[in-house]
Amino acid sequence: MNDTEKNLALLQQGQQALAKNLPDVMKNFKGVSESVMQDGALSKREKGLIAVAVAVAIHCEL
Repeated sequence: MNDTEKNLALLQQGQQALAKNLPDVMKNFKGVSESVMQDGALSKREKGLIAVAVAVAIHCEL
């Protein structure tokens, strides 16, 4: 398993722990995330491309 796979597994474990221990927080987070990614002044596609560009700029490996 490489570093990216390990980091992704840790992220998934954290999300599962949040969903189990703080389900309302996780539900609200998902709601905000889905709301932000809706078409608006920028399309969903444009927002996704910006997210990829930011991840590359900050050297995010997830």
